[in-house]
Amino acid sequence: MGRHSRVFTENEISGIIKLYQNNMSIVGISNQYTTRKESIRKILKDNDIPKKRNFELYNNEGFVVNQKYSLDRDYFENIDSANKAYWLGFIFADGNVYFRKCAGTLTITLQHSDISHLSMFLKCIKSNNIIKTVTHGEFKYCNLIVCNTKLCEDLTKLGCIPKKSLMLQSPKINNQFLVDFIRGYFDGDGCFSYYIKGNTKSFECNFLGTYNLMNYFKLFLEENGIKASPIVQVENIYKIRITNRNNLKLFYDFIYSNNENCYLERKFNKMKQYLELIN
Repeated sequence: MGRHSRVFTENEISGIIKLYQNNMSIVGISNQYTTRKESIRKILKDNDIPKKRNFELYNNEGFVVNQKYSLDRDYFENIDSANKAYWLGFIFADGNVYFRKCAGTLTITLQHSDISHLSMFLKCIKSNNIIKTVTHGEFKYCNLIVCNTKLCEDLTKLGCIPKKSLMLQSPKINNQFLVDFIRGYFDGDGCFSYYIKGNTKSFECNFLGTYNLMNYFKLFLEENGIKASPIVQVENIYKIRITNRNNLKLFYDFIYSNNENCYLERKFNKMKQYLELIN
């Protein structure tokens, strides 16, 4: 049976307000007083206590209190490391940020063989969240859902906006971390292809995205000596390609110059294998 509403004494009401102002969640308070969450909400509303959003309930170490899963909510507040830039690029490509009733949620879905990559992301944001396995017909996916408004608001400020697929602009980060951002985006929405035409082996890398983002990548790559093809439109998205053996080798060395930083191991190994074939 569910919990029943009851009448609270003045001392109990004062205690409920004090607990809430000291960062205990409504769920935690309702458990302590063995009552419904709606009763706690009504007491707070009747006493003009401002409602706190999830990200405001945090301790001195920056971790949300009374939340099912812990995380570093400030991870994307300042992109001051290669790995932060990498994950920002990866989320630009493969993540989805959305808000419902002012609460922010980040979701990332990958093929199941890349589940260790999501585990790496959780380690970076110091989270004990779980990764769910989803089966759709013959396909198997891994899915991560991170519910934290502060984290999502910071991602939005950096350019990772909701419903971003047709509107992404260039990232708002320091130029020194752009190569890491590009590696992250490539791991999410890039592709390395190998095919044979007659007696000729052909290799190429390509990126997909908005026109503004593809133009931004193209200019940055060319500033660093890597030639990219003209931007072409493919239905409602845009594409740039990197071809030519020397060019591909330059691109590979450029984005994987420091193997201690984050990267998608499957894609790294594929490029390494095919580039050895070129040589």
